[in-house]
Amino acid sequence: MRLIITLMLLLSLVSGCREADNRKNVPALISNPGPDTHEEIQLTVSRALNGVDVTLADDVFISSSVLVIDRGMIRRVERPPEMGRDFGRPSRFQLLTNGSECMIVNVQSGVYWPLTITKCIREK
Repeated sequence: MRLIITLMLLLSLVSGCREADNRKNVPALISNPGPDTHEEIQLTVSRALNGVDVTLADDVFISSSVLVIDRGMIRRVERPPEMGRDFGRPSRFQLLTNGSECMIVNVQSGVYWPLTITKCIREK
């Protein structure tokens, strides 16, 4: 199953990320939650953050169409973590649907990534 998800994500890479047309996209919630959809969302968000490992709650996009990820301290051997608080802006994502396609959008940039396994319904 993981191979299928990986292949589907690779296919979405070929299509690339796109600019969202916000006129027809509406906030959405997952209509088919489960391990496969959770994995697809986690891998997509990681890809949107340039490969940063992320751990998402099991109920991501089930009760809210918005996901906010705070910037964590990046620890590297060549550069120890800086002391104090990181005042960088958190990454904000939203799950959208246009009726047929389900996608994750980076709210700041407007770039979106289509989901192939995850199905969505309009958020009420």
